[in-house]
Amino acid sequence: MPGPLRRPVRHGHRPGGRRRPPHLNEARLVRDGAPDRQLGWPYADIGYRPGTRHPERAVLHLTDPARKPLELTAEILTSSPLALGAGYPPADDWQHGTWQGRGWTDRRVYDLSDPAAHPLAAYGVTDHAARFTLDGRTGYGVFEHGSFGRHDPSGFTGYDSVAPAAPAAPGGRPMTATPRPRTTTRDPEDLTRRLTAWLATRSRALDPSHGLPTPAEQGDLRPRGAPSRRPASPRSPCPPPTACPARPCSSTSTTRTRTPPSPRPRTRGRGPTSCVLRLAGDPAAYTIFPRYDMPRQYRTMRLVADRTDLPVPRPFWLEEDPAHLGAPFFVMARVTGRVPPDVMPYTYEGNWLYDATDAERDRLEAASVAVLARLHDQVPVESAEFLALPGTGSPLRRHVDAQRAYYAWVVDGLPHSPLIERGFAWLADHWPADPGETVLTWGDARIGNIVYDGFAPAGILDWEMAALGPRELDLGWMVYLHRFFQDLTVGGGQRGLPDFLRRDRVEARYARLTGHEPRAMEFHTLYAALRHAIVMLRVAYRQIHFGEVSVPADPDGLIMHRDTLEAMLAGRYW
Repeated sequence: MPGPLRRPVRHGHRPGGRRRPPHLNEARLVRDGAPDRQLGWPYADIGYRPGTRHPERAVLHLTDPARKPLELTAEILTSSPLALGAGYPPADDWQHGTWQGRGWTDRRVYDLSDPAAHPLAAYGVTDHAARFTLDGRTGYGVFEHGSFGRHDPSGFTGYDSVAPAAPAAPGGRPMTATPRPRTTTRDPEDLTRRLTAWLATRSRALDPSHGLPTPAEQGDLRPRGAPSRRPASPRSPCPPPTACPARPCSSTSTTRTRTPPSPRPRTRGRGPTSCVLRLAGDPAAYTIFPRYDMPRQYRTMRLVADRTDLPVPRPFWLEEDPAHLGAPFFVMARVTGRVPPDVMPYTYEGNWLYDATDAERDRLEAASVAVLARLHDQVPVESAEFLALPGTGSPLRRHVDAQRAYYAWVVDGLPHSPLIERGFAWLADHWPADPGETVLTWGDARIGNIVYDGFAPAGILDWEMAALGPRELDLGWMVYLHRFFQDLTVGGGQRGLPDFLRRDRVEARYARLTGHEPRAMEFHTLYAALRHAIVMLRVAYRQIHFGEVSVPADPDGLIMHRDTLEAMLAGRYW
């Protein structure tokens, strides 16, 4: 193994039964002499022995700091219930940590071959010696496991529920794994084959002078004769990429395929480029958004890449015909670097941003705010008219109306959220007298969508939420999304990063860069929290759809940042 893997898990509940955010659910790679590496938010697939809750194998789905999916497999070799001989509850023997008197000794023998002789063992944690495999390397350690009462993802309905008898798989081999609910109908291997075939046709259309699609093929967004803000240096050659096995991304909106350098001959001294596939959401997977407009995203990225000096990954090809991969998609350059993690959030200990110095985080904050300033100042609004939302009134009015329509789609046939509806009423009562200047807004403006080289932006990602609107849409989103993670961290008993991306500092930095004093930020930060609540509600209803959770009596309990939104509405958050 490359190093020990640590995965402490702890969940909590608020008094009165309301669920509070999990205190800790993490995976870290720990090596002597090297910083800990956070491996994202772990998801476990556990295969149980039929008729029991005894695990036989498990797969932990992890993510490295570069967002590469990892799988840690565990094969159970032998087991030791802690309720037998180790003195842990609910054992009735010597009781771990209890003073038994001076000179006390005891000896007991347990026959573990007959589980029926030890009924309490099923109600305690078991340490399993296991063989682990991660990234092609194998090691041995302890897989500690306990499962009690109802657990919907495993199909356990109560304390007496166990894994069903194993059905026969093709070839007669029993199937003992309990799969996670199916959230996509796409077959990664089939997707890879189809993408490889499609890329073979695209590579023939490359302009050999610079390795990108010809202007005749994809069009040039810049009006004839209009200058570009890009440096005038010639483009770097980009030989054709090759396909690799497709891995569905955990993103709620896209599937990405990263392609490694191909073994093809080098072109003009440069190796082939690694690329990313951006594929529209799977309609069969209860998508988070009602529509995935890939041409709109592609056109936005080309516009920003052409009219600004921002490091936007170069989009290569757009394919609108769903016949090739089952949905429209585009292919863009892959950017190398590191991204502040979402799971566990960067506000928790054990990741590169948390471990950075105050000065390094200050550099990252300044550079990230500058991304918004440069975007808002450099893209002419008239060139982004295709991003104007339908409806009447100001761009802000259209933006809020679009969110109302999205909320109506989310709750169609499902319980409505009184909290979200109160939020929309608050917006109407506190509408800004002057919505402000209209610019091209990024939409999902947060540091988790920036790839950093050191502490400087190297790639600006995820443009599906781009729209015309006031500057404060992006500023409010950037400030609030950090507060979301910070509040979770503080609620879990950690300090977090209280001095990072503070609202007053973000506003001051932006004003110095642009000359624009942010206005109505209470409105825009609450609006950001409201938009996020709608997404969270859709995510929760998606979990209900796939049988992962049950429909609660109070739908507002599905909104993780409910307390934050309540405090904002009451005027006691800032």
